[in-house]
Amino acid sequence: MDKSWMKKPRHTQEYVDGVNDFLKFACENCDTDSPICCPCRRCGLRKMFMPNMVYDHLISYGISQGYTIWHAHGERIGEASYHATDAQNNNEQINEGSGGMTTMLHDVFPMFDPEIVEGGPEIGVDAGEAGVQNENRQGSSKRVNKFYNMLKDADEPLYEGCTKHTKFSAIVRLWNMKCLGGLSNNIFTKLLEFVNELLPPGVSFPKNTYKAKKYMNELGLGYEKILVCPNGCMLFWKDNENLEICMVCGASKWKQKESMDDRSRKGRSNDGVLRHLAVGMAWKTFDSQHDDFAFDPCNVRLGLSADDFNPFGNMSISYSTWPVMLVPYNLPPWMCMKRSSFMLSLIIPGPSSPSMNIDVYLEPLISELKELWEVGAPTYDVCSKEIFTMRAVLMWTINDFPAYGDLSG
Repeated sequence: MDKSWMKKPRHTQEYVDGVNDFLKFACENCDTDSPICCPCRRCGLRKMFMPNMVYDHLISYGISQGYTIWHAHGERIGEASYHATDAQNNNEQINEGSGGMTTMLHDVFPMFDPEIVEGGPEIGVDAGEAGVQNENRQGSSKRVNKFYNMLKDADEPLYEGCTKHTKFSAIVRLWNMKCLGGLSNNIFTKLLEFVNELLPPGVSFPKNTYKAKKYMNELGLGYEKILVCPNGCMLFWKDNENLEICMVCGASKWKQKESMDDRSRKGRSNDGVLRHLAVGMAWKTFDSQHDDFAFDPCNVRLGLSADDFNPFGNMSISYSTWPVMLVPYNLPPWMCMKRSSFMLSLIIPGPSSPSMNIDVYLEPLISELKELWEVGAPTYDVCSKEIFTMRAVLMWTINDFPAYGDLSG
Protein backbone atom coordinates (compact mmCIF):
# COMPACT_ATOMS: atom_id res chain seq x y z
CA MET A 1 0.00 0.00 0.00
CA ASP A 2 1.21 3.46 -0.88
CA LYS A 3 1.63 5.51 2.32
CA SER A 4 2.83 8.72 0.76
CA TRP A 5 -0.56 10.26 1.66
CA MET A 6 0.56 10.40 5.33
CA LYS A 7 2.79 13.39 4.53
CA LYS A 8 0.14 15.25 2.55
CA PRO A 9 -1.84 18.19 4.02
CA ARG A 10 -5.03 17.08 5.79
CA HIS A 11 -7.29 19.12 3.52
CA THR A 12 -6.16 17.36 0.31
CA GLN A 13 -8.16 14.63 -1.35
CA GLU A 14 -5.10 12.35 -1.34
CA TYR A 15 -4.96 12.47 2.44
CA VAL A 16 -8.70 11.79 2.82
CA ASP A 17 -8.50 8.84 0.43
CA GLY A 18 -5.49 7.54 2.31
CA VAL A 19 -7.38 7.68 5.62
CA ASN A 20 -10.22 5.68 4.06
CA ASP A 21 -7.75 3.09 2.75
CA PHE A 22 -6.12 2.88 6.18
CA LEU A 23 -9.44 2.30 7.94
CA LYS A 24 -10.42 -0.30 5.36
CA PHE A 25 -7.11 -2.08 5.96
CA ALA A 26 -7.55 -1.90 9.75
CA CYS A 27 -11.12 -3.20 9.64
CA GLU A 28 -10.13 -6.13 7.42
CA ASN A 29 -7.47 -7.19 9.93
CA CYS A 30 -9.43 -6.43 13.12
CA ASP A 31 -12.93 -7.04 14.40
CA THR A 32 -15.08 -4.32 12.87
CA ASP A 33 -17.39 -4.35 15.91
CA SER A 34 -14.53 -3.50 18.28
CA PRO A 35 -12.59 -0.28 18.84
CA ILE A 36 -9.23 0.11 17.12
CA CYS A 37 -6.10 2.02 18.12
CA CYS A 38 -6.17 5.66 17.10
CA PRO A 39 -2.86 6.63 15.39
CA CYS A 40 -3.60 10.36 15.29
CA ARG A 41 -1.04 12.83 16.58
CA ARG A 42 -3.10 13.51 19.66
CA CYS A 43 -3.74 9.91 20.74
CA GLY A 44 -0.52 8.28 19.51
CA LEU A 45 -1.91 4.70 19.75
CA ARG A 46 -2.73 5.24 23.42
CA LYS A 47 -6.52 5.29 23.02
CA MET A 48 -9.04 3.14 21.18
CA PHE A 49 -12.20 4.26 19.39
CA MET A 50 -14.65 2.99 16.84
CA PRO A 51 -13.48 3.45 13.20
CA ASN A 52 -15.76 6.43 12.56
CA MET A 53 -14.26 8.27 15.58
CA VAL A 54 -10.73 7.36 14.40
CA TYR A 55 -11.61 8.87 11.02
CA ASP A 56 -12.63 12.14 12.68
CA HIS A 57 -9.37 12.23 14.68
CA LEU A 58 -7.20 11.55 11.65
CA ILE A 59 -8.88 14.31 9.67
CA SER A 60 -8.78 16.78 12.59
CA TYR A 61 -5.33 16.11 14.06
CA GLY A 62 -3.44 14.22 11.35
CA ILE A 63 -1.73 10.84 11.54
CA SER A 64 1.49 10.24 13.50
CA GLN A 65 4.34 10.55 11.01
CA GLY A 66 6.40 7.88 12.76
CA TYR A 67 3.69 5.24 12.37
CA THR A 68 4.98 3.93 9.04
CA ILE A 69 4.40 0.25 9.85
CA TRP A 70 0.82 -0.34 10.99
CA HIS A 71 1.61 -3.20 13.36
CA ALA A 72 -1.20 -2.26 15.78
CA HIS A 73 -3.66 -2.69 12.90
CA GLY A 74 -2.53 -6.05 11.57
CA GLU A 75 0.55 -5.25 9.48
CA ARG A 76 3.68 -7.28 10.16
CA ILE A 77 7.14 -5.73 10.20
CA GLY A 78 8.35 -8.04 7.44
CA GLU A 79 5.16 -7.72 5.38
CA ALA A 80 5.19 -3.97 4.76
CA SER A 81 4.34 -3.62 1.08
CA TYR A 82 4.55 0.14 0.65
CA HIS A 83 8.21 -0.04 -0.40
CA ALA A 84 9.11 -0.33 -4.02
CA THR A 85 10.72 -3.63 -4.99
CA ASP A 86 14.18 -2.16 -5.38
CA ALA A 87 13.95 -0.31 -2.10
CA GLN A 88 12.76 -3.44 -0.33
CA ASN A 89 15.67 -5.47 -1.70
CA ASN A 90 18.00 -2.68 -0.65
CA ASN A 91 16.61 -2.76 2.90
CA GLU A 92 17.07 -6.53 3.07
CA GLN A 93 20.73 -6.11 2.17
CA ILE A 94 21.09 -3.38 4.79
CA ASN A 95 19.53 -5.53 7.51
CA GLU A 96 21.91 -8.34 6.66
CA GLY A 97 24.94 -6.05 6.68
CA SER A 98 24.05 -4.09 9.82
CA GLY A 99 24.05 -7.08 12.13
CA GLY A 100 20.33 -7.37 12.90
CA MET A 101 19.82 -3.85 14.25
CA THR A 102 16.04 -4.15 13.84
CA THR A 103 16.09 -7.30 15.96
CA MET A 104 18.08 -5.46 18.61
CA LEU A 105 15.48 -2.68 18.66
CA HIS A 106 12.73 -5.20 19.34
CA ASP A 107 14.83 -6.64 22.17
CA VAL A 108 15.16 -3.18 23.70
CA PHE A 109 11.48 -2.32 23.10
CA PRO A 110 9.73 -5.70 23.56
CA MET A 111 6.36 -4.00 24.15
CA PHE A 112 6.30 -3.04 20.44
CA ASP A 113 6.76 -6.58 19.14
CA PRO A 114 4.06 -7.22 16.52
CA GLU A 115 3.19 -10.55 18.16
CA ILE A 116 2.48 -8.78 21.46
CA VAL A 117 0.52 -5.80 20.16
CA GLU A 118 -1.11 -7.55 17.21
CA GLY A 119 -4.72 -6.64 16.61
CA GLY A 120 -7.05 -4.85 18.98
CA PRO A 121 -8.28 -5.63 22.50
CA GLU A 122 -9.79 -8.89 23.57
CA ILE A 123 -13.45 -9.42 22.68
CA GLY A 124 -15.73 -8.35 25.47
CA VAL A 125 -13.33 -5.81 26.93
CA ASP A 126 -14.72 -2.35 27.57
CA ALA A 127 -13.35 0.37 25.26
CA GLY A 128 -12.00 2.43 28.16
CA GLU A 129 -10.45 -0.62 29.80
CA ALA A 130 -9.03 -1.67 26.44
CA GLY A 131 -7.46 1.75 26.08
CA VAL A 132 -5.76 1.33 29.46
CA GLN A 133 -4.50 -2.12 28.51
CA ASN A 134 -3.22 -0.86 25.20
CA GLU A 135 -1.50 2.07 26.92
CA ASN A 136 0.17 -0.22 29.41
CA ARG A 137 1.38 -2.55 26.70
CA GLN A 138 2.72 0.12 24.41
CA GLY A 139 4.00 2.73 26.87
CA SER A 140 3.71 6.47 26.62
CA SER A 141 3.46 8.42 23.39
CA LYS A 142 7.02 9.64 23.86
CA ARG A 143 8.35 6.09 24.03
CA VAL A 144 6.26 5.14 20.99
CA ASN A 145 7.85 7.95 18.98
CA LYS A 146 11.34 6.88 20.12
CA PHE A 147 10.73 3.38 18.86
CA TYR A 148 9.38 4.43 15.48
CA ASN A 149 12.10 7.01 14.92
CA MET A 150 14.79 4.43 15.62
CA LEU A 151 12.98 1.80 13.59
CA LYS A 152 12.97 4.22 10.68
CA ASP A 153 16.70 4.86 11.14
CA ALA A 154 17.29 1.09 11.29
CA ASP A 155 15.38 0.44 8.04
CA GLU A 156 16.46 3.28 5.78
CA PRO A 157 19.97 3.36 4.25
CA LEU A 158 22.49 5.82 5.64
CA TYR A 159 22.46 7.58 2.28
CA GLU A 160 21.01 6.84 -1.12
CA GLY A 161 22.78 3.85 -2.63
CA CYS A 162 24.33 2.64 0.65
CA THR A 163 23.82 -1.12 1.03
CA LYS A 164 25.88 -1.78 4.15
CA HIS A 165 24.66 0.49 6.90
CA THR A 166 21.74 2.51 8.16
CA LYS A 167 21.99 5.61 10.33
CA PHE A 168 21.18 3.50 13.39
CA SER A 169 23.74 0.77 12.67
CA ALA A 170 26.47 3.30 11.83
CA ILE A 171 26.02 5.20 15.11
CA VAL A 172 25.88 1.99 17.15
CA ARG A 173 29.05 0.64 15.51
CA LEU A 174 30.97 3.89 16.02
CA TRP A 175 29.84 4.15 19.64
CA ASN A 176 30.93 0.55 20.20
CA MET A 177 34.38 1.42 18.84
CA LYS A 178 34.57 4.41 21.19
CA CYS A 179 33.77 2.24 24.21
CA LEU A 180 36.07 -0.66 23.28
CA GLY A 181 38.95 1.61 22.26
CA GLY A 182 38.59 4.04 25.16
CA LEU A 183 38.38 7.05 22.83
CA SER A 184 38.07 10.39 24.59
CA ASN A 185 35.11 12.64 23.87
CA ASN A 186 37.33 15.10 21.99
CA ILE A 187 38.82 12.40 19.74
CA PHE A 188 35.39 10.89 19.09
CA THR A 189 34.04 14.33 18.15
CA LYS A 190 36.86 14.75 15.63
CA LEU A 191 36.07 11.29 14.25
CA LEU A 192 32.40 12.22 13.81
CA GLU A 193 33.36 15.48 12.12
CA PHE A 194 35.52 13.51 9.67
CA VAL A 195 32.70 11.00 9.01
CA ASN A 196 30.34 13.89 8.25
CA GLU A 197 32.84 15.20 5.70
CA LEU A 198 32.76 11.82 3.94
CA LEU A 199 28.95 11.60 3.82
CA PRO A 200 26.96 13.20 0.99
CA PRO A 201 25.34 16.59 1.69
CA GLY A 202 22.00 16.47 3.45
CA VAL A 203 22.66 13.29 5.45
CA SER A 204 21.54 13.62 9.08
CA PHE A 205 24.32 12.27 11.31
CA PRO A 206 25.63 13.29 14.78
CA LYS A 207 28.35 15.91 14.56
CA ASN A 208 29.80 15.56 18.07
CA THR A 209 29.96 13.24 21.05
CA TYR A 210 27.13 14.97 22.88
CA LYS A 211 24.63 14.37 20.06
CA ALA A 212 25.78 10.78 19.56
CA LYS A 213 25.44 10.07 23.30
CA LYS A 214 22.01 11.68 23.33
CA TYR A 215 20.98 9.42 20.44
CA MET A 216 22.30 6.30 22.19
CA ASN A 217 20.54 7.26 25.43
CA GLU A 218 17.23 6.89 23.58
CA LEU A 219 17.82 3.13 23.75
CA GLY A 220 17.45 3.32 27.52
CA LEU A 221 20.68 1.38 28.12
CA GLY A 222 21.82 3.66 30.93
CA TYR A 223 22.39 2.82 34.58
CA GLU A 224 21.13 3.92 37.97
CA LYS A 225 23.65 5.22 40.47
CA ILE A 226 22.88 4.18 44.06
CA LEU A 227 24.84 5.76 46.91
CA VAL A 228 26.09 3.56 49.73
CA CYS A 229 27.32 4.32 53.24
CA PRO A 230 31.14 4.80 53.30
CA ASN A 231 31.30 1.96 55.85
CA GLY A 232 29.03 -0.34 53.83
CA CYS A 233 26.19 -0.29 56.37
CA MET A 234 23.25 0.53 54.11
CA LEU A 235 22.14 1.81 50.70
CA PHE A 236 20.66 5.26 50.27
CA TRP A 237 17.88 3.78 48.16
CA LYS A 238 14.08 3.74 47.95
CA ASP A 239 12.70 5.04 51.28
CA ASN A 240 16.22 5.99 52.42
CA GLU A 241 17.17 7.84 49.25
CA ASN A 242 16.79 11.33 50.77
CA LEU A 243 18.70 10.60 53.98
CA GLU A 244 21.92 12.55 54.49
CA ILE A 245 23.56 10.28 57.08
CA CYS A 246 23.69 6.52 57.64
CA MET A 247 21.05 5.20 60.05
CA VAL A 248 23.53 2.61 61.39
CA CYS A 249 26.83 4.45 61.92
CA GLY A 250 25.85 8.08 61.37
CA ALA A 251 28.38 8.65 58.57
CA SER A 252 27.55 11.20 55.89
CA LYS A 253 26.75 9.80 52.47
CA TRP A 254 28.70 12.63 50.83
CA LYS A 255 32.44 12.37 50.32
CA GLN A 256 34.32 14.92 52.40
CA LYS A 257 36.89 16.57 50.13
CA GLU A 258 39.63 18.79 51.49
CA SER A 259 40.33 22.03 49.69
CA MET A 260 43.78 22.98 48.46
CA ASP A 261 43.92 25.68 51.16
CA ASP A 262 43.23 23.13 53.90
CA ARG A 263 46.03 20.91 52.60
CA SER A 264 48.50 23.75 52.29
CA ARG A 265 47.83 24.89 55.86
CA LYS A 266 48.81 21.48 57.21
CA GLY A 267 52.42 22.03 56.22
CA ARG A 268 55.08 19.32 56.56
CA SER A 269 54.70 16.89 59.44
CA ASN A 270 57.64 15.78 61.57
CA ASP A 271 56.20 12.44 62.69
CA GLY A 272 58.89 10.44 60.89
CA VAL A 273 56.61 9.30 58.06
CA LEU A 274 58.00 10.06 54.59
CA ARG A 275 54.99 11.59 52.77
CA HIS A 276 57.03 13.76 50.42
CA LEU A 277 60.69 13.79 49.47
CA ALA A 278 60.96 17.32 50.87
CA VAL A 279 61.25 15.81 54.37
CA GLY A 280 63.90 13.32 53.27
CA MET A 281 67.60 13.50 54.14
CA ALA A 282 68.77 14.10 50.55
CA TRP A 283 66.46 17.12 50.17
CA LYS A 284 67.52 18.63 53.50
CA THR A 285 71.21 18.08 52.74
CA PHE A 286 70.87 19.83 49.38
CA ASP A 287 69.11 22.79 51.03
CA SER A 288 71.94 23.19 53.53
CA GLN A 289 74.57 23.20 50.76
CA HIS A 290 72.70 25.47 48.30
CA ASP A 291 70.69 27.86 50.43
CA ASP A 292 70.50 30.44 47.61
CA PHE A 293 68.66 27.91 45.41
CA ALA A 294 66.48 26.63 48.25
CA PHE A 295 65.45 30.15 49.29
CA ASP A 296 63.49 30.75 46.07
CA PRO A 297 60.37 28.51 45.95
CA CYS A 298 60.06 29.08 42.17
CA ASN A 299 63.17 26.97 41.51
CA VAL A 300 62.32 23.49 40.29
CA ARG A 301 63.64 20.18 41.60
CA LEU A 302 63.60 17.26 39.18
CA GLY A 303 64.01 13.51 39.22
CA LEU A 304 65.10 11.54 36.13
CA SER A 305 63.62 8.14 35.38
CA ALA A 306 64.82 5.94 32.51
CA ASP A 307 64.54 2.29 31.55
CA ASP A 308 64.31 0.23 28.39
CA PHE A 309 61.38 -1.80 27.06
CA ASN A 310 60.50 -3.79 23.97
CA PRO A 311 57.75 -1.92 22.09
CA PHE A 312 56.80 -5.00 20.04
CA GLY A 313 55.86 -7.22 22.98
CA ASN A 314 58.06 -10.06 21.72
CA MET A 315 60.93 -10.84 24.07
CA SER A 316 62.80 -12.76 21.37
CA ILE A 317 63.44 -9.48 19.54
CA SER A 318 66.39 -7.49 20.83
CA TYR A 319 64.92 -4.11 19.83
CA SER A 320 65.06 -1.65 22.73
CA THR A 321 63.51 1.75 23.38
CA TRP A 322 64.54 4.06 26.23
CA PRO A 323 62.08 6.76 27.34
CA VAL A 324 63.70 9.35 29.60
CA MET A 325 61.19 11.04 31.92
CA LEU A 326 61.58 14.07 34.17
CA VAL A 327 59.43 14.33 37.30
CA PRO A 328 58.93 17.75 39.03
CA TYR A 329 58.86 17.57 42.84
CA ASN A 330 57.71 21.12 43.58
CA LEU A 331 54.14 19.86 43.47
CA PRO A 332 52.24 18.38 46.44
CA PRO A 333 52.46 14.59 46.79
CA TRP A 334 49.00 13.98 45.31
CA MET A 335 50.05 15.75 42.09
CA CYS A 336 53.76 15.16 41.47
CA MET A 337 53.32 11.49 40.50
CA LYS A 338 50.34 12.07 38.19
CA ARG A 339 50.92 11.15 34.55
CA SER A 340 49.96 14.67 33.49
CA SER A 341 52.94 16.01 35.48
CA PHE A 342 55.55 13.82 33.78
CA MET A 343 57.79 15.35 31.11
CA LEU A 344 59.03 13.10 28.32
CA SER A 345 62.41 14.64 27.56
CA LEU A 346 64.01 11.97 25.33
CA ILE A 347 63.19 8.78 23.45
CA ILE A 348 66.18 6.63 22.54
CA PRO A 349 65.14 3.95 20.01
CA GLY A 350 67.51 1.38 18.60
CA PRO A 351 67.98 -2.23 17.56
CA SER A 352 69.68 -2.87 20.92
CA SER A 353 70.26 -1.19 24.26
CA PRO A 354 72.75 1.74 24.28
CA SER A 355 74.19 0.20 27.45
CA MET A 356 77.29 2.07 28.71
CA ASN A 357 77.11 4.54 25.80
CA ILE A 358 73.81 5.96 27.00
CA ASP A 359 75.65 9.13 28.09
CA VAL A 360 76.14 9.93 24.39
CA TYR A 361 72.38 9.95 23.84
CA LEU A 362 71.75 11.91 27.04
CA GLU A 363 74.10 14.71 25.99
CA PRO A 364 71.33 17.13 24.77
CA LEU A 365 69.41 16.69 28.01
CA ILE A 366 72.52 17.13 30.18
CA SER A 367 73.33 20.34 28.32
CA GLU A 368 69.87 21.77 29.04
CA LEU A 369 70.02 20.72 32.70
CA LYS A 370 73.39 22.44 33.12
CA GLU A 371 72.00 25.63 31.61
CA LEU A 372 68.97 25.51 33.93
CA TRP A 373 71.26 25.04 36.95
CA GLU A 374 73.90 27.62 36.13
CA VAL A 375 71.97 30.32 34.25
CA GLY A 376 68.25 29.57 34.47
CA ALA A 377 65.50 30.35 31.98
CA PRO A 378 63.17 33.37 31.74
CA THR A 379 59.71 32.23 32.82
CA TYR A 380 56.35 33.99 33.03
CA ASP A 381 54.62 34.03 36.43
CA VAL A 382 50.89 33.93 35.76
CA CYS A 383 50.07 35.16 39.31
CA SER A 384 52.31 38.20 39.47
CA LYS A 385 52.24 38.59 35.67
CA GLU A 386 55.97 39.16 35.63
CA ILE A 387 58.98 37.46 34.10
CA PHE A 388 61.42 35.77 36.50
CA THR A 389 64.51 33.58 36.11
CA MET A 390 63.69 29.98 36.94
CA ARG A 391 66.46 27.54 37.83
CA ALA A 392 66.28 23.77 38.07
CA VAL A 393 68.31 21.02 39.68
CA LEU A 394 68.40 17.28 39.03
CA MET A 395 68.09 15.73 42.48
CA TRP A 396 68.41 12.03 41.62
CA THR A 397 67.66 9.27 39.10
CA ILE A 398 65.08 6.50 39.43
CA ASN A 399 66.03 3.16 37.85
CA ASP A 400 66.29 -0.54 38.41
CA PHE A 401 69.80 -1.90 38.97
CA PRO A 402 70.74 -2.73 35.32
CA ALA A 403 69.67 0.75 34.15
CA TYR A 404 71.38 2.28 37.19
CA GLY A 405 74.59 0.54 36.16
CA ASP A 406 74.38 2.00 32.63
CA LEU A 407 73.60 5.55 33.81
CA SER A 408 76.40 5.52 36.38
CA GLY A 409 78.90 4.26 33.81
